[in-house]
Amino acid sequence: MKQQGRFIFVTGGSRSGKSAFAERLAWDLGGGNVAYVATAQVLDEEMERRVAAHRRRRPSEWATFEEPLDLPEVIAKTGARYAVTLVDCITMWVSNLLFREERDILDRARRLAQTATMTSNTVIMVSGEVGWGVIADNPLSRQFCDLLGSTNQILAGAADDAYVTISGISLMLKQGGEFTPWSAR
Repeated sequence: MKQQGRFIFVTGGSRSGKSAFAERLAWDLGGGNVAYVATAQVLDEEMERRVAAHRRRRPSEWATFEEPLDLPEVIAKTGARYAVTLVDCITMWVSNLLFREERDILDRARRLAQTATMTSNTVIMVSGEVGWGVIADNPLSRQFCDLLGSTNQILAGAADDAYVTISGISLMLKQGGEFTPWSAR
């Protein structure tokens, strides 16, 4: 019987320190035996600079997988080979799916959560928290915020541990799956 790993969800606003926290956590749990799954697509110079900064920060021992769409497949593949799979980030994944006009994003999020809970290694997922800002001024942005918020709820609900990072400080929201959201009561 396959040993089940841990699923850790990390969220926070832009520039909150969530990726740096997740990277430290991945190093603490896996050392150099980490698969880093990057979902960003470099489509302009600004994104190129952001991706370069993330690359410089990562340990050279980590294997990098660039996968903008099929996260369950890459998580399943890396689960047998690496102690930790770090996915950064779900925000870009949802954006990638939305711009490909995928119609089943929340079904894909449920499949992703199921895959993360079934793997034998530790899976850490990073996602942006967009629900604390102003309401977007156009339908596409509102749709994105709604989809990301629902995706985050699905993933955080399935995770064993969940953290929120604010101003570089990470706070544990739940540990060992021990939290029942108000909406589920």
